[in-house]
Amino acid sequence: MSDDDVEPKPTAFSSPQFADSSYWSMLDLVIGAGAVILDSTFERVLVLYDTETERYRMPWAMHDRPTLGEFFASPFDQVAEETGLVVEKYPLPTLERYYKNPEVLDRRELQVATRLTDRYSVDPFYTSFDVFWSPIKGAETSPWLDSRQRMILWFACRVVSGSLANENVTFEPFAVAEEKLKNEDKDFPDTGALSALRQLVYMLKELSARPSA
Repeated sequence: MSDDDVEPKPTAFSSPQFADSSYWSMLDLVIGAGAVILDSTFERVLVLYDTETERYRMPWAMHDRPTLGEFFASPFDQVAEETGLVVEKYPLPTLERYYKNPEVLDRRELQVATRLTDRYSVDPFYTSFDVFWSPIKGAETSPWLDSRQRMILWFACRVVSGSLANENVTFEPFAVAEEKLKNEDKDFPDTGALSALRQLVYMLKELSARPSA
């Protein structure tokens, strides 16, 4: 049988126009929340070793509430079960850009800079997309897996209570955590989240040390 004889088939919830694997319908989208958990020093983050996939990753939870609003209000129950830690969203200082010379007439002469504000936010600081594989609903013994487009909103978090669940859950310096999350085949979404938060922490430290604009 040649490749020409193979017609792309839609996924379980896709309409025919989404048969091409480059397109997804809204019902093919699953949403989750990721937690980059910082320790009290703001220098280390939690990393866990997933024995099923045999790789390191950051903890995350999939939407399992009646509404998205309820889920994102408190999305970390699954994280607590996995890590042994009760966590909450960490309020991060917000940044804003401003123009040093908005009065210039030539846009090429505009000078833009960044500064800290006096506002704090617990909103997600990073969003990742990847393919999420899971057992087919109602056919869990099938040798095939269902695929969805997964969107994870990543939050900075801090520990409220609890203790590390086991030896597979550790706090590591940023550089060590990034090294553990490396994968030679592909970049996983939590790798991008960790890198983004590390850059944000560095930027906040740099801006905090500068005199006010």
